[in-house]
Amino acid sequence: MNFSFKTDYSFIFIPAILIIAFVISYFYYKHTKLDGIQKKLFTALRFLSLFFIFLLLSSPVISFLNSLVQDPVNVFLIDNSLSLTIENRIEQLKKKLNYNISNTEAGETENLYFLFSENLIKELKSSEFESVSYDGINNFQTNLTLPLYDLQSRLLNKNVSSVTLISDGMINEGGNPATAARSLNVPVNYILIGDTIQKNDLVVKNIFYNKTAFIESNVPLKAEINSYGYDRDIKVNLYEEDKMIDSRNLKVINSQNSYEVSFNVTSDAEKISKYKIEIESLSDEITVRNNYTEFFIKF
Repeated sequence: MNFSFKTDYSFIFIPAILIIAFVISYFYYKHTKLDGIQKKLFTALRFLSLFFIFLLLSSPVISFLNSLVQDPVNVFLIDNSLSLTIENRIEQLKKKLNYNISNTEAGETENLYFLFSENLIKELKSSEFESVSYDGINNFQTNLTLPLYDLQSRLLNKNVSSVTLISDGMINEGGNPATAARSLNVPVNYILIGDTIQKNDLVVKNIFYNKTAFIESNVPLKAEINSYGYDRDIKVNLYEEDKMIDSRNLKVINSQNSYEVSFNVTSDAEKISKYKIEIESLSDEITVRNNYTEFFIKF
């Protein structure tokens, strides 16, 4: 269990409010005609009332003073999803970071850099712009909504001046982030990296299957296939433990992007089997990283 205590108030300020509330309550009832338990009870009630009133009234004042005292913070959210690995977008991103952003740092402001994909990944130092990694992390999704809400909670006590998003604009999770952006109450800017026009590509979008199945039963698999820019036959293969066990030919056309391919698998023994559905790559695809998806079924 987490018993951590968070507050906007300084731990020096809270004892000061306690002392002030106690002194006022004590002297207010010091010369009254109340006696014994009544005097103590009313003194305690007035003390608690004054304490909470002081807290409520002083909260906006403290927030305002903190914003005046703290240096403004400019936040940069840097796309770290795998879509940045196509069309030389990584080099464009590094150029933008090194020449346009790092040079904006001034003595009166603070710049904070965060990598994001499905959510905020980590805070990045300006000296690490050249060594950003795109491997070994869950960065198949680009979600702007979660990172913006996460940023709001992380920088609750910071004087955030602006938020700048640096991305190729390919958002595939989280829906419209406009509500999350407005909740920050600061200007939100967008710097686009690379060409966002859809290029020729084949994608294994989703796999629908049961993670657990009975032995000696036929287990249906459905793959959602996306095709962009093609009018031809493509081949979709099913692998079990890296051995191809089935295949389907699929006709795709320019006017339709989404297709469904079905397979069936089975097992005669109790085990966990690794499967892969893969589209055979074409030479003019913009990337082949999204041509397959691996998954497991427990029999």
